[in-house]
Amino acid sequence: MYSRVNYTIVGIFVLLFGAGLVEFTFWLAKYGIQNEYTLYKLYMKESVSGLSKDSTVRFRGVDVGHVSEIRIDPNDIERIEVVLKIRRDVPIKEDMVAHTEMLGITGLLAIDISGGTNGSKLLKAKDGEIPVIKTAPSWFSKTTKGIGTLAEDLTDLLQRADRVMDDKNIEAFGNI
Repeated sequence: MYSRVNYTIVGIFVLLFGAGLVEFTFWLAKYGIQNEYTLYKLYMKESVSGLSKDSTVRFRGVDVGHVSEIRIDPNDIERIEVVLKIRRDVPIKEDMVAHTEMLGITGLLAIDISGGTNGSKLLKAKDGEIPVIKTAPSWFSKTTKGIGTLAEDLTDLLQRADRVMDDKNIEAFGNI
């Protein structure tokens, strides 16, 4: 008789603990489902190497969503189409601009949205299509392009200096 009581108490405890665990799981899952998202598109002309599905989307440094899909634009193979899921409570305005941003020194990229004024209109879908956020070149892209131009200018300057300092001109300066 004594052992049956113990087994009954342990059984009731296991059942209550299991029911509590199931209820806790549903409670915890409720907070993950709560956020509703709006889809937006970007069209990038630069490399998106380091950007992946589920990469972070930030608005002035605050996490507001994630990358949903990355693919080559079927209408223009020179562009990359990036689909973003941004929380519905975040106001995306027409004058906002998105660009890629490097996360530390890891080589991973995130999308950073900046700009926007209070007086600007909200970016809305036209004819059932996904709204498109304007893009700008990233800091890294602008810097590498600037370094390329600087290298070309430096090469041109060195070639001109070689022409000025050829043997005939050095001899002419020596005679003067």
